[in-house]
Amino acid sequence: MVHHRRVSISNQSTTGSEYYTPYHGYYTRLSARQSTLHHTPLTFTEAGGDPQNGSLVLEESESHSDQFSIASSYCFRGLSDTLTELENKETYENQLQKELVRYQRPMDCDGPPCNNGKRKWFKNGGIVLVVAVVGWYINNVRIQLSDLKHNIEAADSRIADIADARLDTLHKLSEVSNMLHDLRQNQANYRQTIQNIIEQEIDKIYTDKTGRTDFALESAGGRIVKLSPGTENYGPPKSSLLGFSLCDGMHGPRAMIQTGTSPGECWAFKGSNGGVIVKLLGPIKIDAVSMEHISKNISPSGDSTTAPKDFTVWGLKSLTDRGALLGQFTYNIDGSLVQTFNLQQPTHDSFDFVELRVSSNHGNSDFTCVYRFRVHGAMDQLKLK
Repeated sequence: MVHHRRVSISNQSTTGSEYYTPYHGYYTRLSARQSTLHHTPLTFTEAGGDPQNGSLVLEESESHSDQFSIASSYCFRGLSDTLTELENKETYENQLQKELVRYQRPMDCDGPPCNNGKRKWFKNGGIVLVVAVVGWYINNVRIQLSDLKHNIEAADSRIADIADARLDTLHKLSEVSNMLHDLRQNQANYRQTIQNIIEQEIDKIYTDKTGRTDFALESAGGRIVKLSPGTENYGPPKSSLLGFSLCDGMHGPRAMIQTGTSPGECWAFKGSNGGVIVKLLGPIKIDAVSMEHISKNISPSGDSTTAPKDFTVWGLKSLTDRGALLGQFTYNIDGSLVQTFNLQQPTHDSFDFVELRVSSNHGNSDFTCVYRFRVHGAMDQLKLK
């Protein structure tokens, strides 16, 4: 940088004119002296010569040679300081540039500082990598633990469901076991019941098929007294000898108070209406009667149209008694072969005679067959005495 310092130059031709000369900042003895003189302005005047020819002298100067030497020494000292400063500045700029390059491109340099940077970089990078790996591993473990927790909870729920299902199964098995026990007990009871029924039926077969006393049975003391008015036996006797009929009971009313019930062993009377009076074993308090017919499977005609259908029972104390109606009944050919009918009008009276009156059959217009008629009740012990 160039500084300008104003100096005053006087000559003969021009008085008081001022000129500006460049100031380069060099320290000469003159400038040093002037510095000591508190920067006194330098005035060049003419000294017996022409200023244009260079005949100029410095005012207020004692010795030109001394001033020059002093100024020269200061000038060189200032130049040395300036050069030293510039060199230091260049050195600082070079060092700063190297530092910037080292920090900007740490991997392109070789040397101890750069190696330390590499180590630091690798160390920091390794730490970051380890932290990242550890974090990833911890996160992965956490995810696996969360999945494991969910799986354990699902397994616990499944185990609870299985336990509940097991309890339900055990309860159902217990119920099934109880049902089987009850079934076995019921089966045993049912078997016993069936056995009892069979035994009772067998007993009935051996006890006149009803299990009750028949007070009209001929072999026990009952007998046929007479036919009701308007009743006629069906068909002639099977055989006769000298005008006397043989085996008349096979088709007469006696057949119905006898034990035989094979096909044809019945009392047959003409048409669908007829009746008979039966003498009982003694004075009987009657409570039921039974009617029997054979099955159509073994009937000679192949049907049961000859079986009685509607009939009434009357109780008589004597043959001249008008009688008391004990009940009106209907025999069902689709039911059992022996059908027992309880009295519709129970009575405490006892009767010695019973009258059977048949009013219809199951369709045969020629005759009606009565295979067996029974009278049930109890003996009146008071009248026996």
